Amino acid sequence: MKTRSRLSLVACLLGLCFSAQAAVDPNSAATKLVEKLTYGQVNIVNEFQAANGWQGFVVQTKKQGSQAILYVDPSNQYLFAGALISASGQNLTQQYTDQYINKAIAQGAYQSIANIHWFSEGSDTAPHKMYVVIDPNCVYCHMIYQALETYIAKNQLQVRWVPVGLVKASSPGKAAHLLSLKSNADQVALLKQDEANFNNGQEEGGISELDSNDSANASAFAALKQNNGFFTQYQFIGTPILIYAKADGSSSIYAGLAQGKDLDDIVNSARSTW
Repeated sequence: MKTRSRLSLVACLLGLCFSAQAAVDPNSAATKLVEKLTYGQVNIVNEFQAANGWQGFVVQTKKQGSQAILYVDPSNQYLFAGALISASGQNLTQQYTDQYINKAIAQGAYQSIANIHWFSEGSDTAPHKMYVVIDPNCVYCHMIYQALETYIAKNQLQVRWVPVGLVKASSPGKAAHLLSLKSNADQVALLKQDEANFNNGQEEGGISELDSNDSANASAFAALKQNNGFFTQYQFIGTPILIYAKADGSSSIYAGLAQGKDLDDIVNSARSTW
């Protein structure tokens, strides 16, 4: 098995890094199975009792320091990575991720993101507010953009889009293009162009790149560097990332593509003020 294939097991869940450490039984059959099937690429930083007798593990990649949730079945014969959905439709993996990973860093990330570079789409009177970190070439960002446009059009949501440039070689230049425009309306229009002309087959956004060697673009690339720095600081490993505050004042993060009821729940739980 190639290293990339081995890493895909833990990379399939988008994770975040936090510092809390918990006691892990190094001699349990479940722990040994996780260590065996992740090929030494991760450290186990926490374990918990998941649904239906499954054992949950928070693992952290040694190379990137990012975290994800893995499960071992009661027989200790199978390792599972992915969305664990209950019969009632609850995404238990997201609940565990919020509880054991996201909660520790969400507050800081929400406060920090207000101070980097974003542009706003949707009415100030919308009852829900949310930051969304996107890459112009990310197909899952394209999908979340399409989904969120429905909420925005119905005046249910206001989004602050936060461009980063990480997915492909052309991503920095396209993200800088979005950040180069001085008018919020022009930025929204350029994002619409990127998404309207998105090439799904090639996973390529539909706008042109700025030249990083042109001094006229220096401020746009400086803004992009700050946004990318935020992404690195909180050790995200993929886009899109939804960051929002709830009515009770707590903050929450959803890393990855939310759909259907999950997305409805996220939008409806986001508070009405920034």
